[in-house]
Amino acid sequence: MSFQDDLIRLEACKKAVDWVGNKTLDEAWQTCTEGGWMLWMLNRTPVALERETSQAMAFDFIKKVEQKNDIPEIDQILANAKKRFNKQDPNAKIKGSKELEKLIGKGAPDVALRAASQAIYCAAETMHHDYARDPHTGELYDDKKIVFFATAAAYQTYNALMQELFTSVPRKSQSLYTAKELEIKLDQSVIVRKHVPLAKIQQLWVNL
Repeated sequence: MSFQDDLIRLEACKKAVDWVGNKTLDEAWQTCTEGGWMLWMLNRTPVALERETSQAMAFDFIKKVEQKNDIPEIDQILANAKKRFNKQDPNAKIKGSKELEKLIGKGAPDVALRAASQAIYCAAETMHHDYARDPHTGELYDDKKIVFFATAAAYQTYNALMQELFTSVPRKSQSLYTAKELEIKLDQSVIVRKHVPLAKIQQLWVNL
């Protein structure tokens, strides 16, 4: 069975299936410039990505928002969050939310705040792995759920950057908009490959 057959069976989008064609998993992973497709794959691997890797990937995505919007306070909020999570501070998420609320008062772009909030939430669930629990069932989250949180942070970051792009590029400059959109997607794929290199996705994409 080919890699394309795997994607069809898992109901990947037609655009991704057509792009893959006869490519192997190795060829597709090394050349893909659509970070969203790669994140989709991570949510469907039988073996889950380690939660520490998921957390690190989420923080790399949120750094992109901080760089684009030039809001150094977000970087500090994330640094504070990491310290609290490492200390297993049970009030980590509440304290992080309050720091974000202060930024709103300073007029920081809410697109950046939404992405930052999602990443901090993801970090809380990945770094508090000993006692991070589902608020509805009270059960500890497994690594699969942590991957979901990490990819949610990545998608939220992508949405934030696209909204910023939509407001900053003149509507008539379609070619510039398209080029910038491709750049955002490429950056996303680079971050995914940084944390999930070829050897890792080969290990995860087994026994489908």
